[in-house]
Amino acid sequence: MLVEFSILPLGDRANLDDEKASALAILEESGLPYQVSPCSICVEGPLDEVMEAIRSCHNAVMKHAGRVVTNIRIEDDGSTSGKLTRTLSDVCHSLERVGYLKSVPFPTVESGQR
Repeated sequence: MLVEFSILPLGDRANLDDEKASALAILEESGLPYQVSPCSICVEGPLDEVMEAIRSCHNAVMKHAGRVVTNIRIEDDGSTSGKLTRTLSDVCHSLERVGYLKSVPFPTVESGQR
C-alpha cells in the first residue's frame, strides 16, 4: 500500500526546515520505505504502520508550528511491498524506451540507506 502525505505548518512559529527534518527522522526510525518529493512524501507499508508514522510526523510538526494541515492520499491495490520502487521504475523505463529519458532520475530512499 502506498500512502502519500503532506504536512503544511501554519502560523508564526512555522520553520519548514525544522519540521521537514523532524518528520524525516520519524520516517527513518519507522523503517518504512519512503520517497520525498518537493511537495509530499510517499510511504509504503501496511496501513496501520504507515498511518502511525504519519500521525507521529503530524504531531512532531504540530509541536514546532502550533497549527498544521495534513493531507493524506492512499493507493491500495492489495500489494504488500515493492510498489514504491516498481511504479517509478516502470514509468521511467517506459520513458527510456520511447526516448524521452536517458536515465532514471528518481532515486527512492529506502529507510536506513543513503
